[in-house]
Amino acid sequence: MAGRTSDRSRIHQHLKQLGLEGRGSSRIGDLSTGELQRVSIARALINQPLVVLADEPTASLDDDNCSRVITLLENVCHDQNTSLIVVTHDNRLSGRFTRSIRL
Repeated sequence: MAGRTSDRSRIHQHLKQLGLEGRGSSRIGDLSTGELQRVSIARALINQPLVVLADEPTASLDDDNCSRVITLLENVCHDQNTSLIVVTHDNRLSGRFTRSIRL
């Protein structure tokens, strides 16, 4: 049960950081595309993966939410010693990472 409590605590913390506080029990159909994207990111981080593959994580987001998502991904991955791989066309993210490959 302790694991479940810490999982819930983490998900609530992630949702708050993503500007989705209070939306944790919302139905999928009640969320916007950007909210769905942010909820998916919070859910992906809940199990503390060793690697996060983020394919266009900011595509449907405005500037504020783009910053929230990338900041959360960077912070969580740094704190958990998780590898983060981001694939994107979003120019707002250029310069955000220390290593990048441009194709």
